[in-house]
Amino acid sequence: MRFKLNLPNDYGSEGDYAEAVAAAYGDEAPDAIDEVELREPIFVAAEESGLSFIRTTDYGAEWAGTAEQFEACIGKLPAWARPYASIIEE
Repeated sequence: MRFKLNLPNDYGSEGDYAEAVAAAYGDEAPDAIDEVELREPIFVAAEESGLSFIRTTDYGAEWAGTAEQFEACIGKLPAWARPYASIIEE
């Protein structure tokens, strides 16, 4: 199976994006946000869950693994990232 794990990136995600920035930088967010920094907790959750990296995408990355690994990953993701995780191929 393949999965997509993304940063907040669509209409109505401003609050989630602000939460991701706050988690990465605290109260001292820089003017230029480094999206690699924002993606780090997503990559850590995926790798700790046993998912295999496939490729980066515009807003995140694609991963491969089992449904059980994906569910484990969802449980490890920060709350702001959970709505942006999806199955793209079964």
